[in-house]
Amino acid sequence: NSENILCTLTQHTRYVTTCAFAPNILLLATGSMDKTVNIWQFDPETLCQARSAEDQPKQFIEDWSEDDVSTWLCAQDLKDLVGIFKMNNIDGRELLNLTKESLADDLKVESLGLRSKVLRKIEELRTKVKTLSSGIPDEFICPITRELMKDPVIASDPK
Repeated sequence: NSENILCTLTQHTRYVTTCAFAPNILLLATGSMDKTVNIWQFDPETLCQARSAEDQPKQFIEDWSEDDVSTWLCAQDLKDLVGIFKMNNIDGRELLNLTKESLADDLKVESLGLRSKVLRKIEELRTKVKTLSSGIPDEFICPITRELMKDPVIASDPK
């Protein structure tokens, strides 16, 4: 009734397409385009209290703090760069603006392979930002060209 977010379920990597509530117990099942089904059990106390705005995850990469960037680096298996990024105060906005030159010259990332990996991961973030800001669901974007699909075809085999 309060229209406050009580919980954000972030385990799915694609859109949630199905939700089912258990009638007598605090269970929720969600199905997703990532071909997974999750079962959630809620704590009754959690349902009575809404989370405050500062507890909400930051949805926009441009709003990431330096700690959010560090968390992202660790998730991308780039833990070795956390110190360099923190020392240079790289937040979400700075992260999206990094280039091959700034990684080499300003941040002194020596390894060509490491620079390439970071740039690939940043490009994925930029694509995500672009897709989110355009309002086009990811399922409508070609996974190869990252352009809006005009006449998509789905293969009938599961592979």
